[in-house]
Amino acid sequence: MLPRRPALAHRLDSVKPLLALFAVAFVLTTRPCQAADGQSAALARAIQQAGLDPELCYRVRDLVFAKQDLKFYFNDGHLMFLRPVEGRRLAAVYVADVPGADAEIMVFPPHSSERLALSVFTKSPNLNEHFIASVFLFTDNSGAEMLELLKDQKPDPSAGVMIASQFDSVVRNIAQSFEMRLVLDMFSTDWEQNGLFFAAISGKTLGSFDAILDPRAREQILLGQLATRDERRFFDTWTSFQSRAVRTGARPQPESQVVPENFVIDATLTPELRLKAKTTIELTAKAATGRAVTFDLSRHMQVTDVRLDGEPVEFFVRES
Repeated sequence: MLPRRPALAHRLDSVKPLLALFAVAFVLTTRPCQAADGQSAALARAIQQAGLDPELCYRVRDLVFAKQDLKFYFNDGHLMFLRPVEGRRLAAVYVADVPGADAEIMVFPPHSSERLALSVFTKSPNLNEHFIASVFLFTDNSGAEMLELLKDQKPDPSAGVMIASQFDSVVRNIAQSFEMRLVLDMFSTDWEQNGLFFAAISGKTLGSFDAILDPRAREQILLGQLATRDERRFFDTWTSFQSRAVRTGARPQPESQVVPENFVIDATLTPELRLKAKTTIELTAKAATGRAVTFDLSRHMQVTDVRLDGEPVEFFVRES
């Protein structure tokens, strides 16, 4: 299977202009833009350069934070936030940096099949893991929700300076892995409802693993871990299931907002037996698309042109 890279496209206003982002990015303008000079690339750079904010570092004790089926209990330690990017906090770090400190994550899969799957990897049908550190990425309202819980707390900037020196590069590396999604949701109008919540957790017994709430996914909750077998890297999905909001009908199952209507592939076999192909895809929005549309493309494909109603739009492709 070929490696894939995400791509997206987004609108500059609520009606027509479309800005596109890929591990290339698109921004709708009246003339083509270079990806490196576009709004998408500028936003990606701003996220990478934001850095943790020592002025928003807090000592936390007995703090409870829940995202649907994911429940976090910060028993003791420090919680620190990323500097704002266009007014939004996109990341936070928890560190158990005081004696006896730790935090917990608890998840109870709703179906017996998912509890069985989880027990294969964790030896338990439910997840109740203590952890000593975690990096959180979020494009929903999680940053504001966490800060609201801390509104009566006094910041601890001296601890923040130490944590930033240790975790700035960690946050930057993890955020780079989610660059397309972060940029996509920053340009979306439905980010509060459909934004991503991701936690990279350093567990005491299970090691490093991930917990994800993605309202755009078919199964919104996912727990899993990177693993190596036979000198190859895999991602083991421990369990995945619909979030409580979807199960109870509080929100509908997500549907694709954009439908591919037409594919044209112009392929040529050269005398050297090399295949060259040009692919044209036409998409139609079936509902309001927010401000972005995403694509997954092979790294062997090159995006040459993106248009909305015949007008060129900016596109953004990741460098790596």
